Amino acid sequence: WDTLRHLAAPVITLTYVNLANMTRVMRTSMLETLRQDYVRTARAKGMSRRVVELHHARRNALLPVTTIAGMELAAMMGGVVITETIFDYAGLGQFAAKTAANLDFPAVLGFGLYFADVLVVLNL
Repeated sequence: WDTLRHLAAPVITLTYVNLANMTRVMRTSMLETLRQDYVRTARAKGMSRRVVELHHARRNALLPVTTIAGMELAAMMGGVVITETIFDYAGLGQFAAKTAANLDFPAVLGFGLYFADVLVVLNL
């Protein structure tokens, strides 16, 4: 439990801005989806509002969110370097900051390659 307590501040720092942006995108996408013809048709057929929103509209409203999630994770991974340095949490971000400060070029290139690989996989 001690580890979770120490992870709270860095996790909140990394996710706070991204969560607000994702919530805004999800809200806009859901409102746009609820105005579509197929949603009105489902409501006209007698389906409850809850069923229409959960089973029909939400699935289509999540498409823009999944697209933006990859870019948000890229920004979050960039923030990991700063966040781990500030909170003195041992991880890849702090490793990258220390190797860059020590001019350890192979390690910095390795971190950059790993970072690029993760971003490519997340955006597939």
